[in-house]
Amino acid sequence: MPQRAELEHKLTYEQKLAARYRFFVSIVMISTPRRDLSVRQLLKNTLRDCDELYVLDEGIALLMPHTSLQNALSAVDRFKNECEEQVDLRFSIASYPGDAASLNLLASAEDRLAAARRGRFGETVCQG
Repeated sequence: MPQRAELEHKLTYEQKLAARYRFFVSIVMISTPRRDLSVRQLLKNTLRDCDELYVLDEGIALLMPHTSLQNALSAVDRFKNECEEQVDLRFSIASYPGDAASLNLLASAEDRLAAARRGRFGETVCQG
């Protein structure tokens, strides 16, 4: 589980930076219908250079520094358009500072991804 530990470390760092300098940071979780589906390849034209993709047991985690909830939702829309609704990707988003009450953004994103999996094709679950 080295990717998870790396993500947790990087997320903690980015969240501290966001708090100190009043930035945003978002984490987008992506559930795919198949474990062999390469999300990185599928979304290669929509990911920014600063976005970091991690493969976890729970799904794909995309760390998006300097990204508000609204901008993360826009990114998810781009991801959906890139897939042209041919692949059922489910999404969840947790953002700082919007989810600041949550002590663990990753846990919030994972809980929301579980809800998205119970939803409809292309479901996105976020705060609010």
